[in-house]
Amino acid sequence: MEFPSRQETQEIEISSRYFEDEEGITINAYFLITEKETPYNETVTFILKKHHLITVRYKELKTFKELVKKLMLNPSAYEDGYFVLAGILEIRIDTDADTLEFITREISKLGKIVFTGIDITEEILESISFMKR
Repeated sequence: MEFPSRQETQEIEISSRYFEDEEGITINAYFLITEKETPYNETVTFILKKHHLITVRYKELKTFKELVKKLMLNPSAYEDGYFVLAGILEIRIDTDADTLEFITREISKLGKIVFTGIDITEEILESISFMKR
């Protein structure tokens, strides 16, 4: 089995992020990383073959650490690769939802400040610029 290089996973077109054949499923997904000053996407490749899941990733991601904790607490809940993939996606969706809630609150705060016209500082403008990314 061949695994894609980091460069290959980043160059995959949006229309080619999911591929299925009689042997299995390959998915290339973005994971939003917000740990640094500028958020960015990290690509993770999932390969499901014969009920086994292989992930190809070039950065240690919090989602996978959380899944390992859940797996250790309840291994019978993850019968095969399909359940593991579902667990990873569940954690990722929860994390992304939390991130979106945080961003929405911050944008709302900034909007109130901007629309009052009071105390529009360079810091507020920088925050708006950051949120647009």
